[in-house]
Amino acid sequence: MSIQPLGPRVPDLATGAGWGVLVHHEVGRILAHVVGELGFLAREIGDRVPAAAQRLLVGADGAR
Repeated sequence: MSIQPLGPRVPDLATGAGWGVLVHHEVGRILAHVVGELGFLAREIGDRVPAAAQRLLVGADGAR
């Protein structure tokens, strides 16, 4: 999974890169909550990207 679906929602590459960092951070927060102190593997990040992006996009749209 990539951040490519965010492309139409952002005006330029820098904003897209910023959203990519934010989505990656949100995935880390989700996995930390789900997995806890044990930690998680990098391969688990990709599976959580769609849910994290959706959470952030819903929050962003709601703030407008």
